Amino acid sequence: TAFVDFTRSFKGADGTCALATLELEGVGVCVANVGDSRAFLMSDEGKVFQLTHDQKVPEKRGEPPTKFERSYLHRGIQPSRLCDPHRDRVCGLNVARVVGDKVGRENDVQTLSARPKIVMPTRAELEKLLGRKVADGEPFYLFQGCDGLFDVGTTDQYAQLALEMIRRGMPLSHVAAVCTQAAYNSGSGDNLTTMLQVVRFS
Repeated sequence: TAFVDFTRSFKGADGTCALATLELEGVGVCVANVGDSRAFLMSDEGKVFQLTHDQKVPEKRGEPPTKFERSYLHRGIQPSRLCDPHRDRVCGLNVARVVGDKVGRENDVQTLSARPKIVMPTRAELEKLLGRKVADGEPFYLFQGCDGLFDVGTTDQYAQLALEMIRRGMPLSHVAAVCTQAAYNSGSGDNLTTMLQVVRFS
């Protein structure tokens, strides 16, 4: 509830996406996501396990909000007041969930949901993806990136770039810096942060 509690107490106007991960020793990793940052796991052989999905507003220009779109919003807010004429934004944002962002005036405040999508992949799910057993203590690489990375590159592209450097023995901190720089060099104008760490499943 931390994301929701923060949003309720936040006095400013601008908000943010939020991505938090917790490594559980002997179990794996738990991911909580609000917005369109991304997290995914990579195996040594190059398989990618997507942990988050972008919480974007569907682009339906000129059409009224669908039940699916309205489900992202707090109850009591009229959808017609939230949607701009282009129908690809809610409250002026192109994400369907956000931490801290408030749009409105005086007492008429409109707020998008800050409730995160929580995912905790199981060993069985990884084994299904890999088509083989996962050995005790086998390392996987957890990639976390801000939305600006994925404005100019795909999950698979970053996974391929990162794994190529990891296989050459480069430190994970250096690999993360190269991925961030690659996004900047590609013209991204949004937030750019990359984090890489090893997680193990027992």
